[in-house]
Amino acid sequence: MSLVNFEALGDIPVTLEVRFGGRDITVEELVRLEEGASIPLGVTGDAPLEVFAGDLLLASAEPAVVDDLLAVRISATSLL
Repeated sequence: MSLVNFEALGDIPVTLEVRFGGRDITVEELVRLEEGASIPLGVTGDAPLEVFAGDLLLASAEPAVVDDLLAVRISATSLL
């Protein structure tokens, strides 16, 4: 039995973010960025994407295209 009534929460909007890597850079590196610059993110090209709601990791995903729009296909869930 769930302690949360999901039907009562069903209309609350939630913003999802998909993250595919990141890195720290200095302010100097930031101000020197130019159009066309590449920023290595320290992850491989086949690494799973991470799907977040706020700071909560919900799932891992892979990139997909749906109706000519970029999308994600959930490959594993962390919470759901």
